[in-house]
Amino acid sequence: MKHLKLKTILSLAVTGSVLVVGAPTAQAQITKQGDAYLFRVKYTKGEVIRHVMTMNFDMGMGAPGGKKPAPMTSQSTQKVLSVSGDKATIEVTMGDVAGTKIPKQTITMDSRGRPSGGGSAQGNISVALPEKAVKVGSTWTGDLSGAMGGTASANATYKLLGFKTVGGKNAANIAFTVKGNVQGMAMSGTGTVLMLTSDGSMYSTSMAMTMNMPAQQKGAKPMNMKMNMTMVRK
Repeated sequence: MKHLKLKTILSLAVTGSVLVVGAPTAQAQITKQGDAYLFRVKYTKGEVIRHVMTMNFDMGMGAPGGKKPAPMTSQSTQKVLSVSGDKATIEVTMGDVAGTKIPKQTITMDSRGRPSGGGSAQGNISVALPEKAVKVGSTWTGDLSGAMGGTASANATYKLLGFKTVGGKNAANIAFTVKGNVQGMAMSGTGTVLMLTSDGSMYSTSMAMTMNMPAQQKGAKPMNMKMNMTMVRK
């Protein structure tokens, strides 16, 4: 396996984690149906949503040079370029991560926040919305492999915990767990997301991730890294 520099490892970690949190770039309609709630996305051409991420790392044993990176911040911007039916073309831009530039991408997303028509949704912030209306306490799963592109793979399980008032607004409180692999780095994590019921935008999210990478060269130790991340709407 090719030896990876510390900043590359951090970039992979952030890119992998950002795919499983937040809300789609659009106005998602959370509507009540009896005692259940239906989550869908209503895209608006020209809409721009920005999120700011704050990340803390514990590299553990096996980190290149034994370095402990300082807390980092980055920004994700999503702009809806066009809308056709239940699908939208979205331009995704991420700020530099650990000194590494993340290429700008154009993707297509459907009304459940899923990438369609090929291409990677790297850098897009997306919760895989349930197919049917769900009750408080219900769970659903989402395959995030299409969002990650390449040979990366991940699956998430979500649970609707209930609703709460934040900043004077009503929000759906969703917990999630995720497991996957990004370029040979196994990752798993847990977290929560608050989505405003008025438009489905993300109010805030927090997550804790553990990432394990095999030894990069002979005689080296495997790397076990932990990351805590918070993300807020700007």
